[in-house]
Amino acid sequence: MDGRFGFDPTRVFDPVAAEYRSARPGYPESLYATLEELVGRLSGKAVADIGAGTGIATAALAKRGARVVAVEPSLPMLGKFAWPAVCARAEALPLSSASQDLLSCAQAWHWVEPGQAVSECRRVLRQAGHLALWWNVSDSKAIWLEEVETVSGVGPYGVGDHQDDAATLTAAGAFASVTYRNVAWSWTVPIDRWAKAAATRSSSVARLREGGALPLEEIRAVLYQYFPDGEVTEDFTCRLAVATVD
Repeated sequence: MDGRFGFDPTRVFDPVAAEYRSARPGYPESLYATLEELVGRLSGKAVADIGAGTGIATAALAKRGARVVAVEPSLPMLGKFAWPAVCARAEALPLSSASQDLLSCAQAWHWVEPGQAVSECRRVLRQAGHLALWWNVSDSKAIWLEEVETVSGVGPYGVGDHQDDAATLTAAGAFASVTYRNVAWSWTVPIDRWAKAAATRSSSVARLREGGALPLEEIRAVLYQYFPDGEVTEDFTCRLAVATVD
């Protein structure tokens, strides 16, 4: 169970799988370029994308030639997946030992039990393999995001403990080192899409599960105040951590 919201993260996003698939932001090309600088070319690598969700990162990795399998605990999130996929969690990967060159986890590592997940990831990685974790983190200084949170309780992307600190990832010699990079980028989307994406954030899902509807009209009112042309521009830092097997 996850103490922040009081529910099992395995089934957190089941009710909003369709919105997740159609509205969530992806990750910039520069993130994958930075990733390749740290782990080598993705083309031909055996990659497992942990916490794959609806396949946002999975698709991008496959586009770059990776031989990727998605690992996701929610069947509704997997939906009609276009890549090999297994329904599983990071703590118990149905993958052979020393079978993967790279494990990725986009916007999801904060849901895992880190001790078990780190050990299991090390088991399935080959020598000189990598575990790559990344998150979109909203610009927390944006006044309009603060106002949205005030009227709705919907918090920004990527806040909180990511569990990607070097001490956690190198515990018991699981990984030899961890390298960090920050990639700045932004997305511009219609207000309705932004509101739909906001409904998939953890704080929103927690509210929905408690029986409270999201105040979409209040959210839209704030957004139109700051973006009268109907297009929201949100700034992110994509936070990347790459742990390397010795």
